[in-house]
Amino acid sequence: MKFNNKQSFYQFISDALNDEESDSLFYISEDITNLKFTTTLLPLINLFELNPNEKKNLNLLYKKIQVQQNIDENSELISKINELISIMINKNVENLNLPISFSENLSLVEFLKLYEVKFNFKNNNFFIKLTNYIEIICEFTPYKILLIPYLESVLSEAEIENLITFASQKNIYIIVCETKDENMEPKKIIDENNDEVDLII
Repeated sequence: MKFNNKQSFYQFISDALNDEESDSLFYISEDITNLKFTTTLLPLINLFELNPNEKKNLNLLYKKIQVQQNIDENSELISKINELISIMINKNVENLNLPISFSENLSLVEFLKLYEVKFNFKNNNFFIKLTNYIEIICEFTPYKILLIPYLESVLSEAEIENLITFASQKNIYIIVCETKDENMEPKKIIDENNDEVDLII
């Protein structure tokens, strides 16, 4: 999908996010899948700011671990850890003539934060970062359609095809949006290999 100008592109996104008809559906033509526009579409506008370990993603991870912990009934272990930490703190502060208080019941989520539990995605390759992000979306969110602008500016045609194939294997649809004007000369930038590449804005 291509838009002739920025205004129509942003209008499309605005309409997608502010559709007042909560039951409105749109269709993916390959298999005539019905999907709610407002609850299944995720625009990825700031591509270079995608971070697998952003707060909302980590919260989703912690929530899933918390639910699993409750299913596994490991609360006794958590209580024991809390008890041992409390004993350690009390032992170290009992000789201090200072008013000190602390919580004796850390939650599992608080433990996960202390241990800096996070997604171990360290690759700086943009294509891999994007596929990692899609993996998280598949695992933790209800989104089924990703609206991604400017892919033609940052990925090759083969990479875009591979990305769409990868997403479809995860039951995720990608709407590739560009705002290239036919009469606009693409600006040039220099990448890290000193090669000129087109930048479409």
